[in-house]
Parts: sequence; C-alpha cells; structure tokens
Amino acid sequence: MPVFSVFWLETRSYVTNVSALFWTIFYPVMMLVFLILLFDPGGAESDGFRFVSVIGLTMLTLVSTAIFGLALSIGENRAHNALLFYVASPYSLFGVTLSLVLSRVTVILGFSMFFITGAFLVLGLEHKLTLTVALVGLAALAMASMFCFGVALGVARICKNSQSMLAIANIVNIYALMSSNVFVPVEVLPSWSAGFITTSPFYHLNGMLIAAFSGEGLTYVYNAGTAMLVLGLALIWSASDRNLYVAAGRAR
Repeated sequence: MPVFSVFWLETRSYVTNVSALFWTIFYPVMMLVFLILLFDPGGAESDGFRFVSVIGLTMLTLVSTAIFGLALSIGENRAHNALLFYVASPYSLFGVTLSLVLSRVTVILGFSMFFITGAFLVLGLEHKLTLTVALVGLAALAMASMFCFGVALGVARICKNSQSMLAIANIVNIYALMSSNVFVPVEVLPSWSAGFITTSPFYHLNGMLIAAFSGEGLTYVYNAGTAMLVLGLALIWSASDRNLYVAAGRAR
C-alpha cells in the first residue's frame, strides 16, 4: 500500500525541483511549438498532424519525466545517502517506492490533461475532447505512466552511479524518441526497418493514447493498457529493495 506521508513529501519536493519541472512542463510545450512551426502541413491534413503531435508529445513527456524526474533524482540522492531514512522507516519498501511513483504520476497526469486541453483549444481541436474521451484518455495516461515509471525504477535499480545512470537514461530517452512513431513515422520507413518501431513498447504506448483520445479502438486501449499497468507494477515491485535506496558501498 502507498504511504501517504511519503506521497505528500515527495510531491512537494517534486514540484519545487526546477530540473524535474523542465522535463514535465517546458519540454513538451517547446517541442510542440517546434513541430507545428516546422512540420505542420496545413490544409486538410493539419488537424490529424496536430492531434497526433499533441498526444505523441504527451507520451514522450511521460518517458522523460520518469527517466529524468525520478530515476536520476533517486540516483543523485542515493549517492549522497539522502534516502537512508526510507530504508530505516517502518514502512515496506514497496509501499515507499509506490508512493514515490504515485507522487510523480499525480503531477504528470494533471499536467498532461492541462497540456492536451490547452493545446487542443489553441490548435482548434477542442471538438475532439469530449468528457468520455477525456476520462478514457486519463485512464490510459495513468496506465502508461505506471509502465514508464516502472522502467525508470529498473534503470535506477541497476545503475549504481550517476554517470552510468545518465548514460542509460539518455539511451532510453533517445530510443523512445526514435521508436514511438512521433518524430519518425513508421509509414515513411522501408519495410525491412519498420520492425524497429513496431516492436517498441513506446510505439504501443503512443498508439494506445492516440486510440484513447480519438475514441476509437477501445479494446486495444484496454488490452495494451492492462498489460502496461501489470508490467509497470511488476517492475516497481522488483526494484523495491535496499539497493534502490542505498549507495553501493553501503548496500550491506
């Protein structure tokens, strides 16, 4: 079970972290402006391009927030032995870890819905966001977030120093950028290389969110979302041990 005292502590800490807020707020806004200014085709195709760009950037924000807002934060605090009090607390490590994740998920869900709603209004897509679509989309975002934060915790658990963690974090982020079907559409790739994208979990995360916010393919949303949620919880559980919180020299 999540520990609510840890949840509130981590939430307050997160919303005052400038680096974390950059990846959560400024990054998707800047990238959306970049995409619209440079690649918006205009005319009849414009609505479709803008829609998938907004949803795709929201998905990439989940990844960057998980990697740079949680994994790197854990690594830096662990290196300075700032997480030892969690190990010494009477709470289970899984409860503490789940609280860390939920504190970030709460913030990213709130921003994601604000970002999508605001972008749709500015770009003339407000007709696409009905109450039902918004609720389905919110559920899909929550399931996708749990998977992304599970992956981030796996990175934090495996990497024992800040340098290796930063390298792996950048590799994961670049892989998500290249394989999510946001910046490199699968339609323009030759058949022999399309598998690079279609086998990526980030491709399916993006597809699930597009289906949720378009109101189509809800069976796909349910199946993919459930699989991502279960896998994310499994990754969070497997990462929840002393090695996640204690520097390598003090793990024993």
